[in-house]
Amino acid sequence: MREKLVRLGYLLGLALVLSGILYFFASNWQGFDRYTKIALSVGLMLLFYGSAFAVRKLLPQQAFLSHWTLLAGALSFGLSIALLSQIYNTHAESYWLFLIWLVPVILFSLFTKYQPFYVLSFVLFQFTMAFFISPTGTVSQRGEHETLLLYAGMAFVNLLIFWIIKKKQLSSPVVMYAAFCLFHYIFLTVSLPDFTGSSSLRIGLIIFYLLFLLSSFFYFSKVEPQRSFLGISIVAFALFVIEQFFSFIFKHYAEWSLFLALGFVILFIGASVWFVKWLTANTSAQKTSLRVIKRIAVIGITA
Repeated sequence: MREKLVRLGYLLGLALVLSGILYFFASNWQGFDRYTKIALSVGLMLLFYGSAFAVRKLLPQQAFLSHWTLLAGALSFGLSIALLSQIYNTHAESYWLFLIWLVPVILFSLFTKYQPFYVLSFVLFQFTMAFFISPTGTVSQRGEHETLLLYAGMAFVNLLIFWIIKKKQLSSPVVMYAAFCLFHYIFLTVSLPDFTGSSSLRIGLIIFYLLFLLSSFFYFSKVEPQRSFLGISIVAFALFVIEQFFSFIFKHYAEWSLFLALGFVILFIGASVWFVKWLTANTSAQKTSLRVIKRIAVIGITA
């Protein structure tokens, strides 16, 4: 209990120090000249990195202290990059800044095996890819197919990250679940008709995603029962079906749309009941896990 209080106190103090530094920069930034700004930006980064090294040497039995200070140094490194970019008015695309920030964070995550570094690396990697696909500083000149391929590539990278962690090559449950959910989110977004039109590539991606969802039901219920991943897949499938149905209704709006919608609801509920019964009869899981899986399925279908 005492050790937890010490960790909480150190974390709170570190957060207050960072908040105070950011407030100091924000309130006095216009009053500094260029060289003072550069010195403060670099000094902030060296302060935390130096503190992490000192804590590591002086208190080797308290590894969490050096890890947290090193994490603060990684955050200050990103802040320093943003400040230097603003000082010199580089007009660099955002993905370059996140990419530069990502490199040392990945190295720290590999050397320390510390979970917050894995999470920060994952977040920075997602921002890097997102801003590369959809730049903020310029108007994108990419065509429809290229944009679709880039988003599909981003989704597959997240699926690869999920699979690597699931196979125990890395250990980060937070990143594993985030990567799996982000894979579904990207494909659900790409499946929207207003996203890029109705090209053959988009239709191919939709068919692939549908097959992936069906395969996920079989794999996470029969081959390797995982109630959490099965639940995520069920919710994603429900969202996918509803998304495609309403997209069709909005595109072909007419008086018969109401009757088609009512029929869809009846069919969807009937198929859902059949699916829950099939899940009960065919899922290789303990009774407790099976009840949880059924509960997740009912909640997902109801939503």
